[in-house]
Amino acid sequence: MLIEFQKALKEIIDLGVQPNATMQRIIFDYSNYHAIMVMMSGILLILFGGLGFKFWLKLRKSPKQANIKWHFEKKANLYFMSICVFVGMFMLLLVIANTSNTINPLKGLKLAYLNTPDISIETENSHVSYGDSVHLTLQQAFSCWIQAGDGVIPTPILNEMEKRVDFHSNKAVKSFVFMCLFIGIAINRWKVMLKNAKLIQFGIRPAQWGVVDKFNFVVGNSSIGLALLSMIIVVANIQGAFAPLTAFLVGFL
Repeated sequence: MLIEFQKALKEIIDLGVQPNATMQRIIFDYSNYHAIMVMMSGILLILFGGLGFKFWLKLRKSPKQANIKWHFEKKANLYFMSICVFVGMFMLLLVIANTSNTINPLKGLKLAYLNTPDISIETENSHVSYGDSVHLTLQQAFSCWIQAGDGVIPTPILNEMEKRVDFHSNKAVKSFVFMCLFIGIAINRWKVMLKNAKLIQFGIRPAQWGVVDKFNFVVGNSSIGLALLSMIIVVANIQGAFAPLTAFLVGFL
């Protein structure tokens, strides 16, 4: 199935042939797929940049101490600022990487598919393909669609795209709920730790951490990690939900 797609792609890139309606649809959806990632990553870059700046200001406004050792609140602000910087840099990298494919989708398609061997094997008596009957049906439908070039998506592929939309939409919603839950837990536990740190600072409670303090520390940090993981899953599934054709091709070709 990949041979027809590779041939059509080579004609467009190497020979300058005008893409037919089918290839235009694929190229547009591929560009849209990466544009969504640029948009989502850009929003998160601004968000984490703002949060990082907020924690930096808090760090600067923290009262200076005579001894070298920092108090817990100052360490926490530095920790949160570092997380925001790291995540922000990662989002900046995603913006840069996906912008090139958004502006020049043919270059991305060339790198992704022109160096990929076809998954089918030609024999003397028959055509053998990996996968079950459903995969065979999708392979044949995709090959016929590329050859027809009319842009009308075959029913098997259209059904698969609808499944992708449902799958990615549901996963994005569930992951968003989990993200909010983990953020709430993290905020709650860190507020408790900061409150206890002030009590220790003023000598109201002993400085030695107990089991509850260690539990709060583990849960607070774990919740931050799980919230960031859920955020990445949300972004990836929004991308798949709004560009189901490319999501189908990425998982199938």
